[in-house]
Amino acid sequence: MDTVRADHVSGYEGATTTPVLAEIAEEGVRLQDFYAASSFTLPSHMSIFTGLDPAEHGVFREEAELDRRIPTLAETLGKAGYATAAFHEGGYVSPRYGFGRGFDRSLEFSRLELVSGSLSRVTDWIRAHRGDRYFLFVHTYAAHFPYGGWQRHRSRGVGAERFEPRRLEALRQRFDSAHAERREGRAPERIGDALRADCTLFNQLAEHHGELLGCGDNFLSAEYLDPVHGGEDLAAVRESYDERIRRIDAALGRIRETLRDLGEWDDTLLVVTADHGEAFLEHGQSQHDYIPFDEVLKVPAVWSWPRGFGETGGREVEGATWHLDLMPTILGLSGVAYPGRARGLDLSQVLKGERELAAERTVHPAVLRLAHREPRAERRVAVRGNWKYIEGDALFGDSEGLLFDRSRDRQERVNLRQEEPEVFQSLEAESLRWRRGLEASSARHRHSGAPLPGDPLAPVPAVSLTPQERQQLRELGYVD
Repeated sequence: MDTVRADHVSGYEGATTTPVLAEIAEEGVRLQDFYAASSFTLPSHMSIFTGLDPAEHGVFREEAELDRRIPTLAETLGKAGYATAAFHEGGYVSPRYGFGRGFDRSLEFSRLELVSGSLSRVTDWIRAHRGDRYFLFVHTYAAHFPYGGWQRHRSRGVGAERFEPRRLEALRQRFDSAHAERREGRAPERIGDALRADCTLFNQLAEHHGELLGCGDNFLSAEYLDPVHGGEDLAAVRESYDERIRRIDAALGRIRETLRDLGEWDDTLLVVTADHGEAFLEHGQSQHDYIPFDEVLKVPAVWSWPRGFGETGGREVEGATWHLDLMPTILGLSGVAYPGRARGLDLSQVLKGERELAAERTVHPAVLRLAHREPRAERRVAVRGNWKYIEGDALFGDSEGLLFDRSRDRQERVNLRQEEPEVFQSLEAESLRWRRGLEASSARHRHSGAPLPGDPLAPVPAVSLTPQERQQLRELGYVD
């Protein structure tokens, strides 16, 4: 589930958006403190598929491709005799970065397609492989910006005049022309603050990228909230986000129904997770660009295997876990040897209730800038128990660093760096040890094949995007 934060999923902090997933968790295992490897799609997914830290696989730039010497989850299971397939919606999980390796079949769909008209392609593949051992990866951007719902918001009266269809069409024509003039070197029409606020809100609630207005921004900010209806507008954006998550949950229900019809549900290991979350101005920022807080880094993780987990199903596991644990755990539960040294933990015994997760276990997400934007230095987060350390940066609110006690401060508002210096220094030192213990990035430039530096600030030769690649990233708001 691309772009799905934990606290908007049933079973996490009171959310009720995913009834199907809640039912699955009742006979499975929910990891309550599960973290993304990074703050955006590309490095997080590559960590899922390699079990490596983003600094080691190095795939966090548009130019990067995974080193072919690094085995992936699909390759490892394929060599063990599993049929493999990927059904995904492109963008930052496209084969050009190395995600296609190991899959017998890798099919790319347009955004939202896999939770709507084309889900039958997934269920047909499952039916065609009845009785086989297989590994299937299904990915959707359904919850990604833009979130849809502008007509619903308008119907409630709050956005009636602002979102009147004739006005929207006039704005679209007017500012598409302004953008064309700017490309030709003429000064564009000035956009007033009130109009920009209306257009920016509409862009959040647009059904797809083709509806976006040139008079607004993609990223929401407090200054673009209507001074009278700002609270209702922000609530509408969050509601639309939840509606998209419900669509994913409904699609998951159809997959479960297919497996039950085939009599294979009990023997299927199902893992449902996300690559990162999404911010809605909790700390002044929106979406998921270079944000270290839980709205972006904490994601859901539900495991189901009725026959394998048996009576231990329905459990909730406390303690820090993260993306790097997925590959070793999936292989461990499948009885397949891990190819090399795992960075994450094999949680097989934890999921089966045979042992507890160590209380001192710490995970180390990397905060990275979106690949298409001006780079910033990598920052690290360390989560251990209820404590969360964030490496300092002025954009995070404190250049010296932050420390939160999540048991008392779920919203991450009170920085305890000065009140708890020993805890802060301990996590800071552990974060530094983790980084020093990582092997250098071995990512390759996907045009030249040359090694890429592990430093996000180091310059590298650019790549040329095909028109199709550029359009994919533009539809996700990643390219202007």
